[in-house]
Amino acid sequence: MSITVGLVQYSTGSPVYLPYSVGLLQASLLRAADPDRYVFLLPRVFPAPLAQEVAALRHVDLLGVSLYVWNERRSLELAQQLKAVAPQILTVFGGPQVPDRAEAWLRQHPYVDLACHGEGEDLFLALLEQFPERHWQAIPGLSWLEAGTFKHTPPAPKRRDLDVFPSPFLNGLFEPLMAAYPKQRWASTWETNRGCPFSCVFCDWGSAIATRVNRFDTPRLLAELDWLAAKRITHIFCADANFGILPRDLELAEYAAQVKLATGQPGSLMVQNAKNLPERSFEIQKRLIQVGLDKNLTLALQSLHPPTLQASGRQNISLTAFETLQKRLLAEGIRTYTDLILGLPEESYTSFTEGIATLIEKGQYHAFQFFNADILPNAPMADPAFIERYGIETATVPFRHGFTPLEGDPDGIVEVQQMVIATASLPRPDWVRARCFAWLTELLFFNPGSLRMPLLLLHAHGQISLKPLIEAFMAPDPAWPSLNWIWRFFEEKALGMIQGEAEYSACPDSSGALNWVGPCHALLEMLARTQRLPQFYQEAKALLTPFAQSGKVPLTALDDALFLSSSQILLQFLQEPLFEHYTLSWNVWDYLQGVLSAQKPELHPEPVVFVKNWRGPPFKLRRLQNEAESV
Repeated sequence: MSITVGLVQYSTGSPVYLPYSVGLLQASLLRAADPDRYVFLLPRVFPAPLAQEVAALRHVDLLGVSLYVWNERRSLELAQQLKAVAPQILTVFGGPQVPDRAEAWLRQHPYVDLACHGEGEDLFLALLEQFPERHWQAIPGLSWLEAGTFKHTPPAPKRRDLDVFPSPFLNGLFEPLMAAYPKQRWASTWETNRGCPFSCVFCDWGSAIATRVNRFDTPRLLAELDWLAAKRITHIFCADANFGILPRDLELAEYAAQVKLATGQPGSLMVQNAKNLPERSFEIQKRLIQVGLDKNLTLALQSLHPPTLQASGRQNISLTAFETLQKRLLAEGIRTYTDLILGLPEESYTSFTEGIATLIEKGQYHAFQFFNADILPNAPMADPAFIERYGIETATVPFRHGFTPLEGDPDGIVEVQQMVIATASLPRPDWVRARCFAWLTELLFFNPGSLRMPLLLLHAHGQISLKPLIEAFMAPDPAWPSLNWIWRFFEEKALGMIQGEAEYSACPDSSGALNWVGPCHALLEMLARTQRLPQFYQEAKALLTPFAQSGKVPLTALDDALFLSSSQILLQFLQEPLFEHYTLSWNVWDYLQGVLSAQKPELHPEPVVFVKNWRGPPFKLRRLQNEAESV
């Protein structure tokens, strides 16, 4: 008797990912006693209308679903509707959104027959090999309800020999899906090892996969890189928790670089760098950047506050090591970004904002990624005792992908996440201020960096911390309407998130189509559309002038820096030809480039003429004396 299996791993946002998790499940059946017994439909990847999905799956014997925060509600709704028309189907759910403590979840979702815990390959094989019998007690890692009684079997130990699991890439399991959608450009997850030696409370990685790092063999991984390149995969996301933790990871990065040089593929390869191995991470990222596989190196710190790190089970590299590495990377032209999480236990407004200022002082001039702490169902931070101990409050907010179309799910289903909005050390008003401080740091200094040049000048030459500079924009003079409008926009956005509103806003792109974008991007677009940018820069000059005077920064140098920043921003929104001619009084541009390259430049008077004539994108100013050098 054949068994028909339907697998579901919805990919939302852009790019669309190959369904790697359920591909591994299908590949596990290659080890079955009779693999031909199993008939797999094409995996469901694209979120089509649920009526269409139900029609495609109603005749399967078993439905296997991989559950993530971005597809949880849609997947559960699919199972409910499918069970309504075909109650005999066995519905099996796994993935990081399936809670380890599953009784309440199963009672809440009675259309889910089995909840799976731990690695899925052996479990899925065992489950199907004894199907249609339902003797679940013999299979490790299952939870279910039996005549109203909760049943559970502990997960099996983690596999040390991962190569026993067949590769879905190398066994051709994605070929039918790719052939069915020949015009689709695919991204893919790729893993070289499993496990994480760290136990951060906000993450389910260490707790979910234990602490031992188990690896796939190198020859298999090299062959998978060849396959991914041959299939012209646009983007590879390496799902290792700490790429670079193993010495052979440098060999893998070098092979990926050689494949890129030889074939031009894949488009990009993003890795999550090892936390505390900066030298190896440096060499890996340097090679990936050299060949165009990646652009930035992640320096994930999450917090600088010692009590927060202790409460979070987190260990960082020292600030001295961070500063040394940052200077070396800047000197090599390698850009980095630093992760920080808002809402971790013991963090306060003061510690969070001082941490941002400290990292900038230590040389992080390129980018931050500010994350809102979320409660993941299997992370230690989700434990009720932990929540009570640290006074954690959450709000259910919509989950959005940035720069994705507004229309979203065809059935109007909105995915959600549990976002931390307060702790005992960070009450709601302080969370609002900290969230606004982070947005202002992005808007003014990083991305889009509307005042990047003057703020960097005041910081580097005037020795003024970024913290008071940013905070000045949180309490602008009532006589400055544009700055007050910006502050109100951010404050209202943060207050809305506490009430369950999404962080992302609807914003038109160049074609007029609406997309979800972050608050900083939305605000800058609104400033441009309402023609407030010139006024914004006038008010910013008035606000920054006292800082320049206190730091003994020449006011004409501040004017030059404001010109450079305002020109870069204004040129992004121009729709008509422009001729711009400006003479700087100081070597501000060279000075700031030296600062950004970890040098020790001197600021001095030097007339420099800049000119811009309309010659098409990129719309940037060019130095009159040297047309090859652009701002």
